[in-house]
Amino acid sequence: MKKMKKIILFSFFLTGISLAQSFEWCLDSLYSENYVTKCEAIDYVSAFEPEGTTEVLVELIDQQQPYLQIRFLNILYSLDYENVVNEAYALISRADEFAYDPDHPWDPLDAKVDATTILVYKGDFSTIGYVFEKLNKGEITKYERSAFLLLYDIIKNAPFPDYKKEAKIYY
Repeated sequence: MKKMKKIILFSFFLTGISLAQSFEWCLDSLYSENYVTKCEAIDYVSAFEPEGTTEVLVELIDQQQPYLQIRFLNILYSLDYENVVNEAYALISRADEFAYDPDHPWDPLDAKVDATTILVYKGDFSTIGYVFEKLNKGEITKYERSAFLLLYDIIKNAPFPDYKKEAKIYY
Protein backbone atom coordinates (compact mmCIF):
# COMPACT_ATOMS: atom_id res chain seq x y z
CA MET A 1 0.00 0.00 0.00
CA LYS A 2 2.84 2.38 0.84
CA LYS A 3 4.47 1.64 -2.50
CA MET A 4 1.18 2.46 -4.30
CA LYS A 5 1.01 5.85 -2.57
CA LYS A 6 4.57 6.60 -3.69
CA ILE A 7 3.72 5.67 -7.28
CA ILE A 8 0.63 7.89 -7.26
CA LEU A 9 2.54 10.75 -5.67
CA PHE A 10 5.34 10.38 -8.22
CA SER A 11 2.76 10.36 -11.06
CA PHE A 12 1.30 13.64 -9.81
CA PHE A 13 4.79 15.09 -9.61
CA LEU A 14 5.54 14.10 -13.23
CA THR A 15 2.19 15.46 -14.37
CA GLY A 16 3.00 18.78 -12.70
CA ILE A 17 6.38 18.93 -14.45
CA SER A 18 4.74 18.02 -17.76
CA LEU A 19 2.11 20.78 -17.40
CA ALA A 20 4.76 23.33 -16.47
CA GLN A 21 6.78 22.37 -19.54
CA SER A 22 3.62 22.56 -21.69
CA PHE A 23 2.86 26.03 -20.38
CA GLU A 24 6.42 27.11 -21.12
CA TRP A 25 6.16 25.64 -24.63
CA CYS A 26 2.91 27.52 -25.11
CA LEU A 27 4.32 30.90 -24.15
CA ASP A 28 7.50 30.31 -26.16
CA SER A 29 5.40 29.31 -29.18
CA LEU A 30 3.65 32.69 -29.18
CA TYR A 31 7.03 34.08 -30.29
CA SER A 32 7.26 31.57 -33.15
CA GLU A 33 7.46 32.72 -36.76
CA ASN A 34 5.43 29.67 -37.77
CA TYR A 35 1.76 30.57 -38.17
CA VAL A 36 0.43 27.09 -37.32
CA THR A 37 2.58 26.83 -34.19
CA LYS A 38 1.40 30.24 -33.07
CA CYS A 39 -2.26 29.30 -33.68
CA GLU A 40 -1.83 26.11 -31.65
CA ALA A 41 -0.30 28.16 -28.84
CA ILE A 42 -3.23 30.60 -28.99
CA ASP A 43 -5.69 27.72 -28.69
CA TYR A 44 -3.71 26.34 -25.76
CA VAL A 45 -3.62 29.73 -24.05
CA SER A 46 -7.35 30.07 -24.52
CA ALA A 47 -8.00 26.68 -22.96
CA PHE A 48 -5.51 26.67 -20.08
CA GLU A 49 -4.70 30.33 -19.37
CA PRO A 50 -1.12 29.75 -18.19
CA GLU A 51 0.45 32.33 -15.90
CA GLY A 52 2.29 35.07 -17.77
CA THR A 53 0.09 34.88 -20.85
CA THR A 54 -1.27 38.43 -20.78
CA GLU A 55 2.20 39.94 -20.60
CA VAL A 56 3.34 37.97 -23.66
CA LEU A 57 0.18 38.78 -25.63
CA VAL A 58 0.44 42.50 -24.89
CA GLU A 59 4.13 42.48 -25.82
CA LEU A 60 3.50 40.78 -29.17
CA ILE A 61 0.04 41.90 -30.31
CA ASP A 62 1.05 44.76 -32.59
CA GLN A 63 3.78 42.67 -34.26
CA GLN A 64 1.36 40.05 -35.55
CA GLN A 65 -0.39 39.70 -38.86
CA PRO A 66 -3.88 41.28 -38.72
CA TYR A 67 -5.92 38.15 -38.00
CA LEU A 68 -3.62 37.13 -35.15
CA GLN A 69 -3.84 40.61 -33.65
CA ILE A 70 -7.60 40.15 -33.47
CA ARG A 71 -7.19 36.70 -31.89
CA PHE A 72 -4.70 38.08 -29.35
CA LEU A 73 -7.16 40.85 -28.48
CA ASN A 74 -9.99 38.35 -28.03
CA ILE A 75 -7.88 36.23 -25.71
CA LEU A 76 -6.89 39.29 -23.69
CA TYR A 77 -10.61 39.98 -23.31
CA SER A 78 -11.35 36.38 -22.26
CA LEU A 79 -8.50 36.56 -19.73
CA ASP A 80 -10.10 39.71 -18.23
CA TYR A 81 -7.02 41.78 -19.00
CA GLU A 82 -7.56 45.11 -17.24
CA ASN A 83 -6.31 47.23 -20.15
CA VAL A 84 -8.15 45.40 -22.93
CA VAL A 85 -10.06 48.58 -23.79
CA ASN A 86 -6.77 50.38 -24.50
CA GLU A 87 -5.63 47.44 -26.64
CA ALA A 88 -8.91 47.53 -28.58
CA TYR A 89 -8.45 51.25 -29.29
CA ALA A 90 -4.84 50.62 -30.34
CA LEU A 91 -5.97 47.90 -32.74
CA ILE A 92 -8.58 50.24 -34.23
CA SER A 93 -5.94 52.95 -34.69
CA ARG A 94 -3.64 50.65 -36.66
CA ALA A 95 -6.37 48.73 -38.53
CA ASP A 96 -6.14 50.87 -41.67
CA GLU A 97 -2.67 49.38 -42.23
CA PHE A 98 -4.15 45.86 -42.32
CA ALA A 99 -5.24 46.21 -45.92
CA TYR A 100 -1.60 46.67 -46.93
CA ASP A 101 -0.16 43.65 -45.14
CA PRO A 102 1.81 41.99 -47.97
CA ASP A 103 1.21 38.41 -46.87
CA HIS A 104 -2.07 38.55 -44.95
CA PRO A 105 -4.21 41.54 -45.97
CA TRP A 106 -7.29 42.07 -43.85
CA ASP A 107 -10.26 44.37 -44.24
CA PRO A 108 -9.65 47.24 -41.80
CA LEU A 109 -13.37 47.66 -41.17
CA ASP A 110 -13.69 44.01 -40.14
CA ALA A 111 -10.89 44.51 -37.63
CA LYS A 112 -12.52 47.67 -36.31
CA VAL A 113 -15.83 45.85 -35.84
CA ASP A 114 -14.06 43.04 -33.97
CA ALA A 115 -12.38 45.53 -31.64
CA THR A 116 -15.65 47.43 -31.26
CA THR A 117 -17.31 44.20 -30.15
CA ILE A 118 -14.96 44.03 -27.19
CA LEU A 119 -15.49 47.71 -26.42
CA VAL A 120 -19.27 47.24 -26.44
CA TYR A 121 -18.98 44.22 -24.14
CA LYS A 122 -16.96 46.46 -21.81
CA GLY A 123 -19.72 49.11 -21.95
CA ASP A 124 -17.93 51.48 -24.34
CA PHE A 125 -20.10 52.42 -27.32
CA SER A 126 -17.86 55.14 -28.73
CA THR A 127 -16.90 53.22 -31.87
CA ILE A 128 -20.25 51.65 -32.80
CA GLY A 129 -20.29 53.75 -35.95
CA TYR A 130 -18.03 51.05 -37.44
CA VAL A 131 -20.79 48.48 -36.88
CA PHE A 132 -23.27 50.52 -38.91
CA GLU A 133 -20.67 51.29 -41.54
CA LYS A 134 -20.16 47.53 -41.98
CA LEU A 135 -23.89 46.81 -42.00
CA ASN A 136 -24.54 49.60 -44.52
CA LYS A 137 -22.17 47.94 -46.98
CA GLY A 138 -24.98 45.45 -47.62
CA GLU A 139 -22.82 42.38 -48.11
CA ILE A 140 -23.47 39.62 -45.62
CA THR A 141 -20.40 37.68 -44.55
CA LYS A 142 -19.30 36.11 -41.30
CA TYR A 143 -18.07 39.52 -40.15
CA GLU A 144 -21.46 41.12 -40.49
CA ARG A 145 -22.75 38.36 -38.23
CA SER A 146 -20.73 39.83 -35.38
CA ALA A 147 -22.08 43.27 -36.28
CA PHE A 148 -25.63 41.89 -36.19
CA LEU A 149 -25.00 40.31 -32.81
CA LEU A 150 -24.06 43.71 -31.41
CA LEU A 151 -27.40 45.22 -32.41
CA TYR A 152 -29.16 43.89 -29.34
CA ASP A 153 -26.54 45.39 -27.02
CA ILE A 154 -26.75 48.68 -28.89
CA ILE A 155 -30.56 48.80 -28.63
CA LYS A 156 -30.54 47.94 -24.92
CA ASN A 157 -27.48 49.79 -23.69
CA ALA A 158 -26.12 52.40 -26.08
CA PRO A 159 -26.34 55.95 -24.77
CA PHE A 160 -26.92 57.30 -28.31
CA PRO A 161 -30.62 57.49 -29.35
CA ASP A 162 -29.80 57.81 -33.06
CA TYR A 163 -27.77 54.61 -33.00
CA LYS A 164 -30.56 52.84 -31.09
CA LYS A 165 -33.02 53.81 -33.84
CA GLU A 166 -30.65 52.68 -36.57
CA ALA A 167 -30.02 49.38 -34.75
CA LYS A 168 -33.76 48.72 -34.57
CA ILE A 169 -33.95 49.03 -38.37
CA TYR A 170 -31.47 46.17 -38.78
CA TYR A 171 -32.75 44.13 -35.87
